[in-house]
Amino acid sequence: MLDSTRIRAAGELEIALAGGALNGRFAAVAKRPEFFSPRLPVTVSGTLANPVVRPTAGGIALTGIRYLLFVFAYAFDAATGERLPLDGRPYCISYFDALTK
Repeated sequence: MLDSTRIRAAGELEIALAGGALNGRFAAVAKRPEFFSPRLPVTVSGTLANPVVRPTAGGIALTGIRYLLFVFAYAFDAATGERLPLDGRPYCISYFDALTK
């Protein structure tokens, strides 16, 4: 999980330490509803020395639709979206603690 004051990106990433291969997927979510807040999921592949980050095909289509209908997307996000705290440290610490147990 990556957390900043404006977005949270969550997903999974597998790293093969022997060869350095990467395989994963992440999606970002705005912490507060915004008129133009892309939710573009990306895939991560390649190696540690040469990582490749690409948007998913379905994610590109959904982001395009959200841009065309941004007023409705904003209203939907404002009405139904989870209000994430601006300071995400407690969440990061709890996720890390859960992984290390």
